[in-house]
Amino acid sequence: MIDWNILGIDPTDNIKEIKKAYASKAKEYHPEDCPEEFERLHSSYKEALAFAKSAGKSSVPGKNAPLESLVTEEENEVSENENSFDFSQIKVSDEQPADYAEAKKDDEVSFDFKDEMDNYHREHDGAVIEKTQKIIESADKIICDNSGVDKYDLWKSLFDTEDFKSVKNEKIFVDIFSQSLINRRLGDDSIKAIDEEFSLERITAEVDRGIYDPLCDVMFEHRSRIQKIKNDRKRKITQAILSIAAAAVFVLKILHRSGLF
Repeated sequence: MIDWNILGIDPTDNIKEIKKAYASKAKEYHPEDCPEEFERLHSSYKEALAFAKSAGKSSVPGKNAPLESLVTEEENEVSENENSFDFSQIKVSDEQPADYAEAKKDDEVSFDFKDEMDNYHREHDGAVIEKTQKIIESADKIICDNSGVDKYDLWKSLFDTEDFKSVKNEKIFVDIFSQSLINRRLGDDSIKAIDEEFSLERITAEVDRGIYDPLCDVMFEHRSRIQKIKNDRKRKITQAILSIAAAAVFVLKILHRSGLF
């Protein structure tokens, strides 16, 4: 049964209108996010096409039909055939009724679920990559900024853009963004901003990190590097203090032996 509501149009035998409605609704019901709705949409689309084609065959114009209507119907038929598959190589047995051949054509030219998913992913991934490139360029400017501006605020401004919000949870973006941070010099302010935005500090090794796995690894390396720098700095300061203290004790001993202290 045709679900005209999910197609978003009133019952019609206009093939172009059906295809246009389907193309519009297919963008709303992604096959991975809404598999049941997409399957119902796809099924209604096929049934609507079959209905439109059968209605077109049954409504043969009479002898007194206006010439304009005959020309219009002929043009519509030609335009449909221009985009249809050539079935001249398909042999239909004489024992099969003519309706079988027509049904065969409808099945062959009907929308393919896998092809639609592939097309959607290509278009979707292309848009994500385009936005990702812009974000990576902006992030690179923040990392290379030596003006002394607080980079935490610069990162927060970038994370507040519509482009970033639209791709933040896309695996393609996370993978490319993670790779762009490898072997870069991130300071405490940059690490803090990225950790907060992706809630990385809450993710532990025991938890399934999903698409954020590469980003977690990269940021762990950055945090470890910063901690090592801090530890080395503390060790050097401690060594300097101990050296100064030892020198002071040595001087005091000399002064004491000399009777000057």
